[in-house]
Amino acid sequence: MRLTSACVVVCLCTGALAVAQERTVFSYRDAENRRGCFFHLLAKDWVELTGIADRFSFKEVGRQDGSIELFDKSRGGVGVRVFADKSQWNSKEGTRGKWASLWSGAWTTEADLRPDFKKWGLEPVRQGDRGTCSVFTTNSALEFAFSRYTGKSVRLSVEYLNWAANQVTGQPSDGQFFHNCVAGFSKFGICYAADMPYAAKFNAKRAPSENARVDARKLRATAEKVIRVHWINPLKPKPGLTDAHMHEIKAVLAIGYPVAAGAEHSRLLVGYHDDPKQLGGGMFFTKDSGSGKFDEVTYQFVKTKVGDVFWVEAFGKSR
Repeated sequence: MRLTSACVVVCLCTGALAVAQERTVFSYRDAENRRGCFFHLLAKDWVELTGIADRFSFKEVGRQDGSIELFDKSRGGVGVRVFADKSQWNSKEGTRGKWASLWSGAWTTEADLRPDFKKWGLEPVRQGDRGTCSVFTTNSALEFAFSRYTGKSVRLSVEYLNWAANQVTGQPSDGQFFHNCVAGFSKFGICYAADMPYAAKFNAKRAPSENARVDARKLRATAEKVIRVHWINPLKPKPGLTDAHMHEIKAVLAIGYPVAAGAEHSRLLVGYHDDPKQLGGGMFFTKDSGSGKFDEVTYQFVKTKVGDVFWVEAFGKSR
């Protein structure tokens, strides 16, 4: 819900309060059919993540009659009730103080972006005998964002992104951390996969062709207008995520974006499903350049072994 200058009260209502306590993500579709959600961050903190990645913070202020009431002091005079399958809003100016229908939605326990990857021809590719998992993961997040923006398959160059990250660090390395890949992309852009194909072996002297550089500058110019990188957890000395990080990862997946998860072997998280029988309470679907296929890891693995986490948003549509 994108509302300006409004202090928001939200009621998350379900058939029973016990159910609401167990759910962490309420997904909805807005008036333009974009996916958004309310998600429980930690303790009494809740967040709304809209379909255009606007982020609004709430405090839980009470529970009664099967509802959870939230309050946003940064915006004034707007109330929202979220039921099991719909929502309503109330604003002195917008609805003249009466409750009106807002959007439909539901508590969600799963999300799956693999069909989108397949639709756009973005199936997993093996990295081979090279240490480029984080470069592949970053590249895959960028490919998804560009493909979502254009509505068609956009295959980007892992080799170029590795080169760009090396230019940032000044060290020729076969593989880089997420933040170096993102910095390389921000400074040098990225070209299409066909401009600079991935090689079986690393060559520190290899540089992009002039055609690759031209395409990279064009894509960088586009990215400056429509691509945004969001960090859920920057790199820390030790791996490990909080419950808040885990909830936010699931929320991002619920609104339709994959999440890059950095570890000893980095992967792109492309979906999730809650399952109390699994370690940590569920499984994440992954796009894995090590195996060259879609795979799965447990919530516990991600919470204990993953360090840096980010996602790439594309806003608007190509004309």
